[in-house]
Amino acid sequence: MSELTWAKHGWINTVGKRTPIMLMSNDSLPVCPQCKATMRETVHYLTVAVLQHCRDNAELDTHPHKFEVGELLYTYWCPTDKCLRARAQRLREGVTPIITEAIERKPETILSKFGIPEKYYHYTLDSILKLDKLVKEFKKYAATKDKKSLFLTGNSGAGKTHIAVGILIELITQGKKNMWFQDIPELLLKLRESHRPEKENDFTEYEIIHTMQNYDFLVLDDLGAEKSTDYSIQALQIIINGRLNDMKPTIITSNLVLTTINETMPRIASRLAEYETKSFINIPDYRKKRE
Repeated sequence: MSELTWAKHGWINTVGKRTPIMLMSNDSLPVCPQCKATMRETVHYLTVAVLQHCRDNAELDTHPHKFEVGELLYTYWCPTDKCLRARAQRLREGVTPIITEAIERKPETILSKFGIPEKYYHYTLDSILKLDKLVKEFKKYAATKDKKSLFLTGNSGAGKTHIAVGILIELITQGKKNMWFQDIPELLLKLRESHRPEKENDFTEYEIIHTMQNYDFLVLDDLGAEKSTDYSIQALQIIINGRLNDMKPTIITSNLVLTTINETMPRIASRLAEYETKSFINIPDYRKKRE
């Protein structure tokens, strides 16, 4: 009497391709079509919820087998470093168009989660006019793995905030998550409010500063627009110092040049000297050019 067998239905996952497969239960594992290594097997039990999710996302539409609740779905994948790296790279490349489409369709569902104000939702690098050379430079910066911190300085309306937000949106489309846009005057207001005992506050001063220090990427917008006090200078200095010490990239924008900042905030100016400075001096008011 022959041994009882039954079919295993599922997919072979390779770089950029998913192929339906049916194996008998006593068959050996399939071989990777790209590197010829023996593939690994992952098994999913199809509950009502799992099967419905697969159907809603058209994940089973091209498979010849009609899956039902209670069946097992088998996935085969190659465990070699070469294939795993290739699949990871393919996944990273696939993230960008998906997120870009989502941002264009409903930006508030994504950009608001990174602190970007609604009025800046359209501030992509591609929407910058007549600054093609700068756009290429900052797109290259966004694609760089080890980023330097940037100090963007120049006259009002020159496009500093647009560029900073544009870089942030580029990183969002790459799938990066732990990032934030923060208006500096608003940040200092939150810090002052955290000391008022008569007001209920969501976060303490320490929690606010600690959060700013620990974002993987941070934009601090409009340095110098706030009234400089010993407290505000100290708070900003702690954030900037902490991020420099931890080598976390930061973009700071300001209408003031470094020498002017040095007159009222010398310690902050000394740390900004460690940033890569990009000057937008004598550029016409960019906001008027957009109108």
